[in-house]
Amino acid sequence: RRAVGVARSSPDRASNVADADAVHLGRRSVASVALGSLLAASAFPSPSRAVENAKRAAGDTGEGPFCDYTQTLPCDEYPQYSRTDKGLLFQDLRFGEGAFVEPGKRVVVDWDAYTFYLSHVVQARNLPKGGDFDGENENAFLRFVPGDGSVIPALDEAVAGMRVGGIRRFIVRPDSFSYPGILTKRGGRFDEGVGPVPASLSGRRALEFVLRNTANVDKSLLFDVEVLAVEGDGSVGFRRGPGTWAEGVQKKLS
Repeated sequence: RRAVGVARSSPDRASNVADADAVHLGRRSVASVALGSLLAASAFPSPSRAVENAKRAAGDTGEGPFCDYTQTLPCDEYPQYSRTDKGLLFQDLRFGEGAFVEPGKRVVVDWDAYTFYLSHVVQARNLPKGGDFDGENENAFLRFVPGDGSVIPALDEAVAGMRVGGIRRFIVRPDSFSYPGILTKRGGRFDEGVGPVPASLSGRRALEFVLRNTANVDKSLLFDVEVLAVEGDGSVGFRRGPGTWAEGVQKKLS
């Protein structure tokens, strides 16, 4: 195969062909990586797609927010979600079979979060979504005592009744379940001792942008939380605990 524009008698033909082949192989490598990423994404879609799926299920036309900080627009219902006694919308993605979360006992959880508005990533998980591998950075896990006021009320409510190995998805409306100040003109804040606080700068900016936005944008947040350990349960390391995946969830968390 000749490089385009190179004469057959050119003494540089060999090097040009080699360069062309290198470019060709480079493109094939990029294509292979892209294909691999696409296949991985189809097997384990980004949880941020859950935001778009939830919006479509609720009949969102893209013409406006579901509910805003002024509370002048209604918050749409999500029939595929259940409600806790206090009204938190949730779905169980995996049913844990380990120790129960109990008031007064410290828990260790892995979590991720996304904004409904623009579907920005607030926090990425430490453990792989569909795997059973050790987390890469144990300091990235969230530790708190349910009810001690260190996290937003939605997180306290979400982990209540969960067991080690369980994964729960829940929607945090711009109300008393969310970050402090969410219903004020000043907007919500995560830097006043109430978490969870995103680990990355980009995550903190994404969350702050929504919490402090004074326009009529949807300030709802989507969280996934996985219980890894409960104080006194004898856990060693941070691995996915025993449990059973909800139907159709293990290979398609969307």
